[in-house]
Amino acid sequence: MSSTISPRCGTSASTTTSTTFVQMDVRALNPRAKRFDIVLAQGVLHHFDDQEATDLLAAAGRLLTDEGRLITVDPVFDPAQSLIARVLIANDRGKHVRQAAAYEHLANAVFRQVRTHVRHDIMRVPYTHMIMECSTPLQGATSGTRAAQRR
Repeated sequence: MSSTISPRCGTSASTTTSTTFVQMDVRALNPRAKRFDIVLAQGVLHHFDDQEATDLLAAAGRLLTDEGRLITVDPVFDPAQSLIARVLIANDRGKHVRQAAAYEHLANAVFRQVRTHVRHDIMRVPYTHMIMECSTPLQGATSGTRAAQRR
């Protein structure tokens, strides 16, 4: 995708940088060919069991630049969530919705820095999201099998 600036963006957008958006399975990308500042996994982890989720996190870690970040957004079970949010999330098609500590545990097996946020106010309907910002992959943890062994 080319870096086309919308007139609505005003002068704060730069036309001197190149922006590339890629939508695909991160496990299929060659980390030697392309590195990314941001990898976004929105609504993905809760569809994978712990092993698959760890493998996905490790694959994303291999694609990050030195200053890169992986951002994930997934439904989460939280003691402070409303009954309606809990029911909606319990009926999600993803079979692996976790509590916040479980998502964080998965990310800590792969990344040195993991920041987490539980949000109840992103959607108009009652719903609870877990947002993780992961950076600085652990040495060797992004090899796939090593990440699985660290869990």
